Amino acid sequence: MTCSTQGGSLVARPDNLPDNLPDNLAHNLTDNQGCFYFQSPLMTAPTGSLFLMLHGLCSTPEELTTVQNGLKKQGFETKAVSIPGYSFEADKTQQVASSFEGWVEYLHDQICQERGEFEHITLVGISSGANLALALSIRHTGAVDALVLLSTSIWVDGWSIPFYQWLLPLALFTPLGVFWRYREKEPFGVKDERIRAWIKRELQRRRVSAAGSSVLEIGHLKQNFRMRNYVKKHLPGSTLPQALAIHSELDEVASLRNIRWLEMHWPAQSLQTLILKNSYHMISIDQERHTVSAAVVSYAQAQKSPKRAER
Repeated sequence: MTCSTQGGSLVARPDNLPDNLPDNLAHNLTDNQGCFYFQSPLMTAPTGSLFLMLHGLCSTPEELTTVQNGLKKQGFETKAVSIPGYSFEADKTQQVASSFEGWVEYLHDQICQERGEFEHITLVGISSGANLALALSIRHTGAVDALVLLSTSIWVDGWSIPFYQWLLPLALFTPLGVFWRYREKEPFGVKDERIRAWIKRELQRRRVSAAGSSVLEIGHLKQNFRMRNYVKKHLPGSTLPQALAIHSELDEVASLRNIRWLEMHWPAQSLQTLILKNSYHMISIDQERHTVSAAVVSYAQAQKSPKRAER
């Protein structure tokens, strides 16, 4: 099933739509980056750009507030996406994960709905949100026009990761880990000690902060592990949109290996990179957050007419 809009409303389009449609109907049915639209004479063509914000695993849109506000101040349309089974849900005492494939399809549905209004769509993701943006781009080729990848964490190999990280699959995929949960601890992805102290207070008060949830359940970690492996396997050779990747050389969760790997496998000259020197993993709230925001805005302003890059 694909998605479409008819008379301005999103409707489902069956995959087995007949090939022998009447000429006047076939003419008005167009494929816009994976989403189908029925264009009546009363409808206007999509215009403008939209930036969809993707926070990290089991977290909230607060992670990207500075970046989102920076885009808004320059007149760009933005929307924070919350995904059931991926995002932190404040009304639940225990966070329950859905499959990573479900995350991708939910995001794709959101993109299809927005295609009726916006000509160009960019995904802005941090950490696992960057991984999710990559998975979407691989699974639905051409669905978006550009990506902004902040602290991509395909490889979780930063300086704070313990040497026994290789044992993680035992916890994720065997009964040994059924009761295991990861508890967030200092430095919370933040080098700035003042912000770090604030995050600590927030986690004690409400279970979640601008740096994410205080606890990650085994289900979320398992699905994120699966998503990372999906990206590793399928990104090389894929048709990918143009992108901006920003990463810190001090990232304690994911090393610069992530950026180097993206550079190795991305279509030529369609990936821009920026390396920071004074932040940890959560670059959108850390000491160089305004540098990050300015870089994203500059990239957005340069995307006058984004075109998908192909190998």
